[in-house]
Amino acid sequence: MGKILGIRKAIFYAGLVTIAALVVLAIIYLFPRRGEVLDSIAVLPLENISGDPEQDGFALLLSDQVTADLYKVAALRVIPPQSVRGYKKSEKSLKEIAKELNVKAILSGTVLRSGNRVRLIARLIDPNQDRQIWAETFEKEISDIFFLQSDLSRAIVRGIKVAVGPEERVLLAGARKVIPEAYDLYSKAYQAYWLSGEWNLQTVMKAIGYLEQAVKIDPNYAQAYADMGGWYNDLVLNGYISAEEASPKAEAAVLKALELDATLAAPHSALGWIRFARWDFSGAEQGMKRAVELEPGNYAEQWSFNVFLNAIGKSEEAIVRQKRLEESRPAGFLERLPLFYLCAGRYKEGLEEAKKAAEKNPSLNNNQMLVMAYGLNGMHDKALSLMNQIMSAVDADKELENLVGFAKTLALSGRRDEALATIEKIKSLTAQMKADPSFPLAIVYTSLGDKDRAFELLNIVCEMRLPTAVYIRSHPHFHGLRSDPRYDELLRKIGFKE
Repeated sequence: MGKILGIRKAIFYAGLVTIAALVVLAIIYLFPRRGEVLDSIAVLPLENISGDPEQDGFALLLSDQVTADLYKVAALRVIPPQSVRGYKKSEKSLKEIAKELNVKAILSGTVLRSGNRVRLIARLIDPNQDRQIWAETFEKEISDIFFLQSDLSRAIVRGIKVAVGPEERVLLAGARKVIPEAYDLYSKAYQAYWLSGEWNLQTVMKAIGYLEQAVKIDPNYAQAYADMGGWYNDLVLNGYISAEEASPKAEAAVLKALELDATLAAPHSALGWIRFARWDFSGAEQGMKRAVELEPGNYAEQWSFNVFLNAIGKSEEAIVRQKRLEESRPAGFLERLPLFYLCAGRYKEGLEEAKKAAEKNPSLNNNQMLVMAYGLNGMHDKALSLMNQIMSAVDADKELENLVGFAKTLALSGRRDEALATIEKIKSLTAQMKADPSFPLAIVYTSLGDKDRAFELLNIVCEMRLPTAVYIRSHPHFHGLRSDPRYDELLRKIGFKE
């Protein structure tokens, strides 16, 4: 009898221990651990469950805008959208994704838009502990979509227990109503600019067209004005459209955005680049720094500021900042480290970085960068071989950057007559674009070894105060002009030297 009682006691106590263990496990996995801070996050693309493929863009925009809200929290490292889009419908576990992205928290979810009603079901996960922090449903009219984003962003911040300052709380709480038709047009513009797979005059103007329609419907749409101004200025700085035609439109749109909402980072950055194009370098730096202050976690703004530093001749500082930036983020973001090395005259390192970038992502931009790196390292056969591959694509000769790259590569390879023939194509294309050809032609004539003609063209660039003049200091293909006294005179005209 005593043995039986002993066995029963043992079973009883074992049961108590088991129950206690289960309670402890429940506390660990079902409730956030006290004091635990999850200071890095990836917002995975929200799944469109409406059954309408045309709503895929809406779901993606909503995902990206939640990410943009989280950029405002300085203590939080947020993975940029470009790095997470590849995980849409991924079969990998959240733990695997978190490891690859090096994050402590993941937001996933679904979105259903039915008419003007939006329902978003989100899950905030601690994948490293296999723990769901919360699962919530957010539902509003499309006119209140910004309030939905704000509610979701604040719920995320509360869930991961990251420190949020008073100013950041105000920024996260900021929201307003939007006219549904205007939001839909903004969504189309966003897709045309970011998701078309091509960046050229046609796609950017198509995107701007949607924005112009959006602000006619909703004149208080600050983000639409901000993007419009920034995109117009991008075309100017890249030589796709004349400053005379586009700069006033860019500035008017950006100033309107700031008038409506000065807490947005994008218009501050865009205004900085507009000032940069006008050779106001201190004003440019002021605008870009303000953008970084408002959204410290925004990789695009950090990257943009590094591009600016490189352009004004601070390539070494840009390299240090960019290396730090790239070490803290996964693959998928636009590479710029190769260019910074090349601009700094560190050609071998630039070539190695360009090779890595092209192997990881053989995009047109990365391949063009590799062509430049090959050329600057005297590897002209490899440069020409890769450039021929680029030019074999359909309509490749309708892209100014392709033609300029082809002409300078031919010139450096000793194929002078073909380079001169390509110059005529550049003149024809820039005439169609209503853009001045002086800057791109100066690159080609420098590659041909005709310094006198190159300086003639660069003087025209300065006399006309073309925005492209700001790249004379940093462009690697002008390094060979630096020993000439005329080069310093150009820099003085632009304002780089007293």
